[in-house]
Amino acid sequence: MASPILSYRPEIKIEIAAKDRTLYLGDVGSVTVRKHINEPAGHFQIIFPDLPVEGERESLYGLVHPLDQILIWVRRWREPNASIEPWVPILTGFVRSIGRDETVGGDGRVQRRVVLAGQDCGAAFLMEQIYVFITFQNSGIYAPGPLTWLKEYGLSSNPRKVEDFIWEVATQTTKDIMEQVGLEFQKQFWVKKGTVLPMSAFTQEGCIWEMIHRYSDAPWNELFVRENRTMDGKDRNPELVFRPTPWFDYEDNPLPDFDDDTSVSYWSVPLADVVSLSAHRDDAELINHVWVTHPLSSAITMTQLVTNAGEVDQSGGVVNKATRQKFGDRAAHNLTTSLNPVDIMHPISLPAAEQRAAEKKIVLWVKDRRDWAKKAHEDIHKFERGTLTMKGYPHPRVGDYFRLARGDIVWDGYIVGITHQYNSFHQYLTTLEYIRGNQWKKRQEITQPWDKERKQGLI
Repeated sequence: MASPILSYRPEIKIEIAAKDRTLYLGDVGSVTVRKHINEPAGHFQIIFPDLPVEGERESLYGLVHPLDQILIWVRRWREPNASIEPWVPILTGFVRSIGRDETVGGDGRVQRRVVLAGQDCGAAFLMEQIYVFITFQNSGIYAPGPLTWLKEYGLSSNPRKVEDFIWEVATQTTKDIMEQVGLEFQKQFWVKKGTVLPMSAFTQEGCIWEMIHRYSDAPWNELFVRENRTMDGKDRNPELVFRPTPWFDYEDNPLPDFDDDTSVSYWSVPLADVVSLSAHRDDAELINHVWVTHPLSSAITMTQLVTNAGEVDQSGGVVNKATRQKFGDRAAHNLTTSLNPVDIMHPISLPAAEQRAAEKKIVLWVKDRRDWAKKAHEDIHKFERGTLTMKGYPHPRVGDYFRLARGDIVWDGYIVGITHQYNSFHQYLTTLEYIRGNQWKKRQEITQPWDKERKQGLI
């Protein structure tokens, strides 16, 4: 008996300024949404045919405005399933640009398109800026020094736990922007290690993202915006995620600090839905020496070389001795931890005993960060990087893992980028960009992997 043909039917919904505009995609419209975990904001582009809106003698070009709230959902269903899947949000954010393209085709007909572009709610961190002059204009506060704009937002100058510092700065400075579009960030924080000294942090000027990202302490932690998957069409507020980087080493053990699986989702990708797969291993990111610095290192010697106060560890920063001769000496640059281990002030003018205690704590903090970086880079040339394109699937988010079963080989990849491409009545594809894929390792664990990955079960 022949297998039934399964019908795959994706649907999209676009809401702009609280109005459903999906209808105006017509049969030639398209939607592209792209997110990356290392970018402050995701991006979208929507192309509508330039046609009048019902009840208006005007197209969307004249009815949509910069910073209008926009929400994009996708859902799908397969026959013979009885019920359709619920709507899944793939972007919550702002319109930033409204354009109109007009061309004359070879047949002499005029083609007009309305092109909307914008970003998710991470755009608020790029729009809001901090400067002494802005603070003076807004509030009349003029006090040259590190605490000037701190006073404008009513934030504390005392040493702060990093999770409190990030949340307060991120939400207090962007509160007005978010309120204008009727949204607010939902807190999803798991980082418990590290403190900030606002006396030094608040000397920085520029956009808010530069501030909060610097003190999020990447790559040891991750800070990004993602859609709220508990909304069910009701709670539309995006999540601000701050967590220890959830990577696994080559032996499938989680790196230090990552001990809460609730911050990460794991998605099984059916091989039948895979349209294309590109994977490669190389030595581009391989390093043999880790060098971690701290803003206070100049005051208390070169802390990245010290294991305990007074002890110099000449080999402590070597990642992989076995690869030095083969790949040469390579060092990781720009690994700077901006956090402190405890609520301490600047350890320069303290009494002698307190000075030594503070210095030792910072030395051990840097060693802890260095050891994490060593484990993260160890055997990195054995991990894969690549892309996987599949039939459109809205559920995965950046910062999640996918799992692909291919015959007897089951392997995982960490999703750092996602692109959704929706063309009305034509196709919907999702492309996952991933790192730290362990496909090659899984192939080494079995015999005849080329044959085993092509093994198919009986239906």
